[in-house]
This record gives sequence, C-alpha cells and structure tokens, in this order.
Amino acid sequence: MKEDKLVTIAIHTPQKAYILKQVLEERGINTHLVNVSQNADDTSLGLAVRVDKEDLMNAISVIENKKLFRYDDEKISKIDGIERIRLSSVEPNLIDEEFMERVLASKKVCNHFHLSLQSGSEEVLKRMNRKYTVKEFKEKIDIIRSFMPEAGLTTDIIVGFPGETEEEFDETLKLVEDIGFSKVHVFKYSPREGTPAAESKEQINGNIKNERSKTLIDLSEELTDKFNSKFIGKKLDVLFEEQSFGEDHIYEGYTKNYIRVKAEFDYDIIGDIVDINIVDKDGEVLIGK
Repeated sequence: MKEDKLVTIAIHTPQKAYILKQVLEERGINTHLVNVSQNADDTSLGLAVRVDKEDLMNAISVIENKKLFRYDDEKISKIDGIERIRLSSVEPNLIDEEFMERVLASKKVCNHFHLSLQSGSEEVLKRMNRKYTVKEFKEKIDIIRSFMPEAGLTTDIIVGFPGETEEEFDETLKLVEDIGFSKVHVFKYSPREGTPAAESKEQINGNIKNERSKTLIDLSEELTDKFNSKFIGKKLDVLFEEQSFGEDHIYEGYTKNYIRVKAEFDYDIIGDIVDINIVDKDGEVLIGK
C-alpha cells in the first residue's frame, strides 16, 4: 500500500483548484484541493496536502475544462490533511485587523505575505493608477507585523516606469529599506501596447533601467541576508519538497515564512514537516541540522 506524502501544490486560480480537486475525486483519492481567495482576481495560494505524489501528478496531467468552484478560508482551514495554506499574492487593501485575526485563527496560514508595491513614489503610484498610497501601504505592513512579527514580506517593484525621476527612484529605495522586505522581485518596465504608459513621451532609457534594476537587486540581496540571518540559532518548521540537485542526502524546503532551507538526511524526507535547528546560511539558503 502506497504511503501518502505531504506535498506542496501551487494553485493560482480558484478554477484550477476545483479542476484538480474534481480530477482527484474521479480517481478515488479522498482529499480536498481548494483555493483560498479573498479576491478571486488577485489572490492565489499554495497548499500542502497529504496525498500520494504519483497520483497527484497523474491527475494534473489529465486536467481538462471544468466549472469554477471556490471555498472560503475558514472552510479550508478545517479540512483534515491540509497542513499549510500559503497566500502567494494579496492586494494591500485587503489587509486589516479583521483579516489578520482570521489568519491567526486558522493556525494554518503561513506567516508569509506577498504585497505588490510596484513603486515607493507617490507620484509614480498615481501614474500607475494604483489604488493605495505609500502611507496606506506602510500601514498594512505595520498591521501584519503587529500580528506576525517574523512574517516574511515579499514584493514586486517596477523600475523605469515612464517619467520616473532619480528622486522618485530614490524614494522607492528608501521605502524598500525602511520596510525591510525579506525579498524584492525587480522588473524593468516594458511597454504594453494600448496603455497610457506605453504612449507616454517620457520613456526611460534602457541603460538607466538597467542601472536602477541592479541597484534595487543589490539592496534586495542585503535585506534578504539580514532577514534570513535573524533565524540562525533558532528552530524552524520546514516542509521539505525536493532533493538538492547533484547532492546526495541533501534535501530542500521552506519555512512557514518562506525561507529556503537545506539539510542532510539519510532517508527520503520529501513531503514531511520537520523541526530543524538553523546553524548557518549559504547565500539565500539557510542550513539546518
């Protein structure tokens, strides 16, 4: 008899969650694969679900068009077998104290939040037509940290948006450093046909975009190192997901606050959550024992 393993499934839309759930049920697999969505257009997640990995892969390979289905997060947190719920993208305007109280009450939602900032300049945010201000964004960060002080906070930043001045870019750098994100995903602006930004006469030179991208990536690496270093000497729960490429007996996985960890085991640990002592780091990866 095959042993079910705890595997992580990234689900980016409620529709895909329902499709996968239905296909698994058609194959006699007694599990629930669902999607948390505070906003069906903007919020996606990853799930850790106890189900045989081979059956899961086979189910994914035969998915075809199905109907849309959604569960709310309270229902999901009560489903046996779901160990972790990871929100991989959350609109800032969804974050308030009530939201965070629900997150804590579930006891399964990971303390990792990806909030897309896009720019740390008020004027650039207006030109991007974003629905929040810098002040409001910082308030959302403060709310998260008041409930989850060790939360991993990741974000997306676009550099070189039309009209972005050096002063506006410096405002982004300052805000990113002040917030202390655990990781920043940096993108250079590229025009999308038919958008007001693409038609702007204030396009930024490619060399300037490259320079700003490198500057922000360097800052992100510093912040990631600072965040990760805080956990050396601590014990963290790690969900191991794969074997390290080219390394026998070395396995890698993620903490609840989305730090990658690798550790040595003399047996297959994939799919298990293990309490690990963090002893060192190797680049952006923590080393556990």
